[in-house]
Amino acid sequence: MNTPSKDTRLQNWIKGGGVRDSEMVANRSAFVEEFGIVKFAENETVWQFWDSFDHDDDGWIDHRHCFKTRTGKFVFVTSPYNTVIPELASALGFKPYALLYHHNATTFVAHFENLNAVRWAKMVVLFLRGEKQIKTPTGTLGVFLEERL
Repeated sequence: MNTPSKDTRLQNWIKGGGVRDSEMVANRSAFVEEFGIVKFAENETVWQFWDSFDHDDDGWIDHRHCFKTRTGKFVFVTSPYNTVIPELASALGFKPYALLYHHNATTFVAHFENLNAVRWAKMVVLFLRGEKQIKTPTGTLGVFLEERL
């Protein structure tokens, strides 16, 4: 296995964190290589993005991770036991992916160019969920979107 990172946490995740499933380990290794993953990405913007979906009652956000790539992009992964992808998540680019968590879960992956793209995606999710006055550093997103929809 030729992995691009020496990050111990990432290496442990690739190996399945104690779960002995050769298909999952192979898929995780391929995922890391395909996207050029170098580490887990955890910051306030990433958690706010996930939290914008947390109002779902369908359990779509489950076993979630965010990774940073060699080129600075962000790759989001969720592996719910629900196989139906919400329309909104699909519109944001989430697509089914190979098994990365459990045989009874379906993995979905989306990638964003940078943290600003993640912030915009979060604001769009909140707006479409009915939060009309989302504050941004440059004004109110709700007004901006309503004027254009």
